[in-house]
Amino acid sequence: MPKRRVKETSGSYEKGPLGNLITPASFKLLTGSGAELIEQIGLDVVRETIFDILTGKNVRDSTETLTRSRITALNLATATLFLKGASSTPDFINRLPYLAAETLVRPGLTKPERWFAQWILGLTDKAFQNVLRDDKAKIDGYRDRYIEACNEIINNYQQEYGELTGTLKIVHEAKEGQSESTETPVDWLLITYLLNTVGSQTLTIRGSDKSTNGKLFEKLVLGSLLSILGFTYETTQKIGERVFWLSSQSEKRESDATLIYKIGQGGLLPFDDSIAKVNISKKMRYTTATYSEGDETCEDDLTAESSN
Repeated sequence: MPKRRVKETSGSYEKGPLGNLITPASFKLLTGSGAELIEQIGLDVVRETIFDILTGKNVRDSTETLTRSRITALNLATATLFLKGASSTPDFINRLPYLAAETLVRPGLTKPERWFAQWILGLTDKAFQNVLRDDKAKIDGYRDRYIEACNEIINNYQQEYGELTGTLKIVHEAKEGQSESTETPVDWLLITYLLNTVGSQTLTIRGSDKSTNGKLFEKLVLGSLLSILGFTYETTQKIGERVFWLSSQSEKRESDATLIYKIGQGGLLPFDDSIAKVNISKKMRYTTATYSEGDETCEDDLTAESSN
């Protein structure tokens, strides 16, 4: 069954109280694409990663540093959100679960707002589906149980280890060389909510990066492999000899790649997930490729020189 896609809002959408607290830099970190990944890590790193994959190494080994950097930047941005909110509004930390619940019931949320609201309640997209079954009517009940569970654990911990008190200060340079500071009182509740938030955040970003990196390098590796085999990448999908293009969409299927060996004496052999098997006979100059498409078995003539 295809995954349901959530339609995100346009720029005219009015953010909720939680969305107004998310900085533009945090929004950018949460909406990165494959093209932005290439821009961030550079073409040399991309080439090295493709070489590593073609020689048997794991793509995640090469992208782990980038993922870790993205997680760290978001963790720090989240800590800043907590500290600045608590310093400007005395009951901000107590109100956070309520702000998150109010955000999640709003229609047409952007992905950053939805994710941040879920994280504040200790949820990820997967947990929201499994625990709440995507039912917004259950959000308030879950919020109350979450608050109760956190308070119970804090009370037990405080009895054993004592009360946490103190302040954290963010100091930054203002105009004309002067500095400004934001001072925030700290207690077990702030630490508990913050750690729960960054924990859910880390799980989400790792899952998101796994998907983004996989989709990106899948195309790059396949394109590199076909180029090594002597095919030329055709950006306009113009038919020619020994050419290929990536990610073509037809009425019947979506193909990861399509290659053409010779015009007029062959067919198109798409590479996609629906292909169950490919049998190529090397005994004939003009061979036949057989592949499965749904419940049907199709045959395409594929021109190939016999090696026998």
